[in-house]
Amino acid sequence: MTRSKKVKKLMKLKLVLIISILVIAVVVVFFGVRYQEQQKYKGTAGLILITNGKFEDVKSNEYVDILKEKLKAQNVSYKWFEFRCNEFWIKQWDVQYMSVERHGYHQDGCPGDPESSPRYDTFLIDKNTKEVFYYNFYPEGTVTLGEWAKQMYK
Repeated sequence: MTRSKKVKKLMKLKLVLIISILVIAVVVVFFGVRYQEQQKYKGTAGLILITNGKFEDVKSNEYVDILKEKLKAQNVSYKWFEFRCNEFWIKQWDVQYMSVERHGYHQDGCPGDPESSPRYDTFLIDKNTKEVFYYNFYPEGTVTLGEWAKQMYK
């Protein structure tokens, strides 16, 4: 191999090394920024008990605990409860069920319209059997938590 070919080969190797380092740096910065963004909103989701139209902040609730337990049993992540930009509204659905609704929280630096609190999910919990259902407007209506988990996490 001639000297000029060795030099060209060495230059190509240096170029590949420089490009690799740049790609790694971009990936590290990208994921570092995403991690920092996620940490910014980490905290405890708000729990709000609604009784007779009155909203009350609570630290814990038996129906939220049941929901967490049932989600865990279905191998579904329940990290929603660690995201302070969520609120969980607990209220009487009807005589048989309590509901736990996951809403967006758009105050205190959380992204979104501060005048809104969209509902993302509604879980119905049978007060007697403690069975959990997922309430969906369309198309299925109410389904068991297991059926919902299969659809969401196939």
